[in-house]
Order: sequence, then structure tokens, then C-alpha cells
Amino acid sequence: MYRYNINEYMGRKVTRRGILAVTASTAFLSHAGTGTMSGSSSDRGHEDEEEGTLHRFATSATGAEVTGLYVTEEGQFFFNVQHPSRENDDPYNEGTIGAVVGVNMNDLPRDFPSVQPSESEKQAADVRLARGSYQVLAQGGDETDSGESLGIPTTPDGTPVGDLDGSEYSEYGYWPDFNGFVPDDEASDEGYLFTNFETQPGMVTRLHLRQRGKNGGWEVVGAENVDEPLRRVEGTNINCFGSVSPEGVPMSAEEQYSHPATRFWNRPKPATIDDSPGISEDGVQGSFGLNGVEKQALYLGGTRDGEEVDVPENGTATLISDTYANPYRYGHIVAMGNPTADDVTDVEATKLTTFGRAAHEVAVVMPDQRTAYTSSDGTGKCFYKFVADEDVAGRGDVTEYGSKGTLYVAKANQQGKPNGNPAEVGFELDWIPLGHADLDEIESWIAEYDGVTQADYLAIREEVDALDDDASLADIDAYVEENGNPFYITPEEVDAWAEQYEDGGIGCIDEELRRVPFLETRRAAAAVGATDEFRKMEGLNIRTGAVPGEDFLYMAISETSETMNDEEGDIQLAGDEWGAVYRLPLEADYDVSRMEPAVVGGPNANICGGCPYDARPDSKSSVCPDCGYNPTEEDENGTSGGGMKKLGKAASDLVTGDDFEEENVISNPDNLVVMRDKRVIIGEDTSNEGHENDNMIWIYTPEGC
Repeated sequence: MYRYNINEYMGRKVTRRGILAVTASTAFLSHAGTGTMSGSSSDRGHEDEEEGTLHRFATSATGAEVTGLYVTEEGQFFFNVQHPSRENDDPYNEGTIGAVVGVNMNDLPRDFPSVQPSESEKQAADVRLARGSYQVLAQGGDETDSGESLGIPTTPDGTPVGDLDGSEYSEYGYWPDFNGFVPDDEASDEGYLFTNFETQPGMVTRLHLRQRGKNGGWEVVGAENVDEPLRRVEGTNINCFGSVSPEGVPMSAEEQYSHPATRFWNRPKPATIDDSPGISEDGVQGSFGLNGVEKQALYLGGTRDGEEVDVPENGTATLISDTYANPYRYGHIVAMGNPTADDVTDVEATKLTTFGRAAHEVAVVMPDQRTAYTSSDGTGKCFYKFVADEDVAGRGDVTEYGSKGTLYVAKANQQGKPNGNPAEVGFELDWIPLGHADLDEIESWIAEYDGVTQADYLAIREEVDALDDDASLADIDAYVEENGNPFYITPEEVDAWAEQYEDGGIGCIDEELRRVPFLETRRAAAAVGATDEFRKMEGLNIRTGAVPGEDFLYMAISETSETMNDEEGDIQLAGDEWGAVYRLPLEADYDVSRMEPAVVGGPNANICGGCPYDARPDSKSSVCPDCGYNPTEEDENGTSGGGMKKLGKAASDLVTGDDFEEENVISNPDNLVVMRDKRVIIGEDTSNEGHENDNMIWIYTPEGC
């Protein structure tokens, strides 16, 4: 057994970060039951890295979320300015794709001075860096090489879908998210940058870039929408974060928030379902994700030429009665094969339906080219794993080794007291197999739901005995809310699958029901007891070439609130709206079985940084005199060590949370990237106090890396 020795810690030089590390780790262990971590240090292979540093690398423009974090092996850094305030000065009033120039991230000193929070509206409206400068590469709506608008989906005849009637999930061209750079086969200073646009219908773009000298600016050689390849897979839906597979294939994640509301997908004006008198006051989970569904159909070529119907509390609607999108074709990981093709139409988009259907934030493939993990954004969500069959593992690219295997979901076991401080509570993970299938099988299942239209929603009253032929739309809504939509997978089918699963596992499922865990993944996971309580599970990442026993999978949980902050289920934290970054030690075969808090934000923060002195961890009492984390601060009685005392309180869950500097701790971590030297870049999506004008990019340096 490997035991932490508090005397070893206290024998070190006292620093404010050291005190944070000591108190956080001791508190975590004191509430973990035994006060020990299983396995010897040599067995575990992971160094004690709790004592780290945190530096603020950048602040984004007012109103903008930090997205698209991507660092190449050569140290080139890309990130985006997503949905900035329209009141900002040009250029940061548009969705912006950009790059850091003038600095190589692989050479960035560990003790660089942090950029400071903005002190004026002018500063807040700018993108400010601690090192280098930010180059705008492209913006949503720019003209592409073929005369289209960058990031803007259109109907088959070229009409921008934003010009058509219907609700929208988000503004087209304004929400650039994931970036993934694939170097040219000939030179690392030239290549292709793939970027997601988080809209419904979604879009992926490709910029052909060439760098001018080491750490120099980028020349945009070409700009294109990856439209034709996406149309071949019926388009995409809310393209959020992503990653690049070990062999260099960009993987775009479809964050299909509406998957819990699939039963209302083909309803007229589906996003207004919560207004229907047939729905309870609590509303329908995921209903906001139905915004843009009708435009998804128009993007595919659908037309409003059907019956006109009354929609409760929302006037009338003309049905899209011909081409209508199939909900089971969305909510997947989309692999962009042949990414460096000269002609963008030769990029090969493949939906990895074997990874399950969810509000995917990102999928990360392990170096074994067999194991992949996916996170799911939203409230009450799950953590998934895919393991390829041995006969395809490591073969070709992700469209081959991801073509056949087993889908798993995590069961979390809390290690720490109920309603404990997030900085002190970790989780053990067990993996529950949900199903085994290949891409061809799943495609055949999905195709059975092609051709379902909005007219079929009205036809439900003719399909079931419980409704009269003249039943109103509100009557149909009430029936579907309770019984499901007979044109899609019903609760009865999910229950039947779960009963067979309980009797014999995934090998004892009727052929007709094997589709359930791949098309209704979250519902299936909940039915077999998986943990469906994670809240805003965002970025996942590992170091390129990560090694079991040495490296970690890092995970951002943007908020530890709501389903993680209650007194029921598997996860019971005293959570908040500030969030945390967890680390998961990589074990044999790239398995993970433990989540540990690494960087916690807000009043529960276990590490601070970003102040003018954070490059000096040996600071004396004259530094940061007002900081609650300063171990040499005098308390109200004039006693030295007040800051240390406060941290001790925090670690033992006695702190009130009123004494911390909001701008010097992380807030709502979202995108994250692990650099090749094991440092972690963390981007924010927040409006919390101290960050409302400055969404920040942090660099977390674990001790010893």
C-alpha cells in the first residue's frame, strides 16, 4: 500500500501552492475511507503530482467562449473566439478561427508571467496573450474558394438555412468550435485545419494553411466548407469539440442535446413542445436541442408543402411532408478520412455509430488504436468507452478499427463522504458492457427509420387505440410523452431490452432489440444501472503517445451542479457552478478505473494562479497580502499563517467559500489539451464573477512534468 506521509509534505519549503496541494490531497484521502491509495508507487507507476502551478495564458474577447484548443506536435497553437459580443470592435464581433504566433508552445517556460485580467472595456474586447500574439485566420461568413460562405450550411439549391423560416439552435457561422490540424505529407509547416461549427444543421470547414518561418504567421492558402462529404452522410448536427486520431484523422463530435427528446423529433414546430398543455410543467429534457431540427430537414432538401396544423400556443405550422431528417443519423462521432485530399469533396466522412448516440462533446482514441473514450455534455449524462475487436484493432485508420467492437458505459462509485467538497472527492469506475455491433449492422437499423415525416406524427392518432381520429396535437403530445412515439424506438422496447440484458447480458438479446444501446444509448445505460448523473462533461484529452502507468486522461466537468449536486444516486457532491478538471490514470490496456480532482475552481479551488506573482512560488509575506490563499497572510488577530489556516478549513470542508479571488481560479473548464510535456491547457466557457468579461485560457503544470 502506498501511503501519503504528511511529514514529508510539511518538511518541504512552504509555498502557497504547496499548502494547497497538501491540504487538498490530505483531505481527499481522509474522506476516501482508508486514507490510502491502493497499490505501491511502483505498481501504480504514477508520480505524486498534486502540487502544481496554474498560469493564465490568455483572455478572450467579451462575450466569447474559448473553443478549438489544439496544439500540434510541432508546438503550433490554435484556438477560436466563439460567439463574441456583437458590440466588440472588429474583428472580435464575429465567430473567429485563429492561431497563436510568435511562440512555440513546446518551448513555453513553465514560470511565464500570467496575462492579467482586463482593466477596461477596450482590453476586455480584445484577445490578450501572455506570450506571442493572436492571428485571425478566418471568420464565419467569409467567402470560400467556391464562393460559398464559410461555416454556413445551405439547402441543396444554395439558400442559406438561416434565411428560412424555423427555429435555430444557434446563429450560423458564429459558433466555431473544434480545431484539428493535419500536417501536409510533405512539410509540418503546411497542412489543413478542420473546424467545427456548432449549429443545427452543423458544418465543418477546412483551411489550407502555410506557416511563414518558425513561429511565424500563417498564410491562408484555401478555405472550404466540407459540405459534400457531410451531405453523403445526411449532414451533421451541432458539431462541438473533437480530436485527431493517432493516425491523423479529425473526429468531429455531434453534440445532439435532443437525444432524450427523440420522441418529439418529427412533431410540427418540435422545439415548442414544452408549451403544449399535453406536457408536464417540468417540460421535456433536451427540448431546446430540437431548435433547428426542421432546418436540418430543409438542408437535406425538404419542403414545406404539407398540411397546415394548429400548434398549441404557437400559431400554425405547414408540415415538411417529404424529406425529413432521421434522428438516429445524428449524435455520433464523425471521422474525416482522407483529410489532406487535394479536392475537399474527396474527404471521406464516416459516422462512427459503434461509439453510441449521445450529446457527444469529444471522442479520444488511445495510442493502442483500439480503445476510445467519449464525453457527453448536458445534465444527467454518461461516460462511454469503445473497445474494438481484436481482429480490427490497430488496423488502418479509425474508420477501420472503429468499425466493430463493444460499447461500454461507466458506473461511478464515490470515494469520499456524501455531499463532500469536489476537491476532496474522487470516483472509482466500473465499466458495464452495453452491446456489440459493427457499422454495417447499425446502418441497417438506422435505415429502418428513414422516411418518417411530420405527417407521421399526426398519423399517431390512427396508429394507436388510445387516440381518436380527430385528436388534437396536444392530445398526441400527451400520448407520446407517456408512451413514446411508435415511429421511433419506444420505452417498451428499451424495457424489453433491459429485461433480456438482466437475464443474460449482451449475448442474450433478441436480434430486433440489439439496436437499442446504439440508437438510444443513454436510455439503455440508465436502464442497466449506469451512472447518468454527470453534468456538463466537456473536454477529454491525453498526451500524444501516452503510456499506461505514466500518463493520465484528463476530463473537464464544467459544473458540478444539479445532478452532481444532490442527495441521490451515485454522485452526491457539494458541487457548484464553477467546475473541475479530473485526471484518470491510464492503466493496462488503456483502461481507466479512477477519477481524481486535479484542478478545482470557485470557492472549492484546490489551486490558484494568474496573479502578478504566480511566476514566483517562493513568494514572501509582502506578496499577495490580501489573497486568501497566501500562507503568510496575517489573520484578524495579527497571527501569521492566516492563509494557511483558511486552506486548512477548505480542505476539511469548513470553508464558507467567501474568501477567494474569482479571477485567480478556473471557472467552467471546457476544452482542454494535454501538451507533450504533460502540461494541460484549459479553456473556459463561463460568465461567473471575475470571468464575465474574460473567458480565460489556463496552463496547469503538474509537479514533476
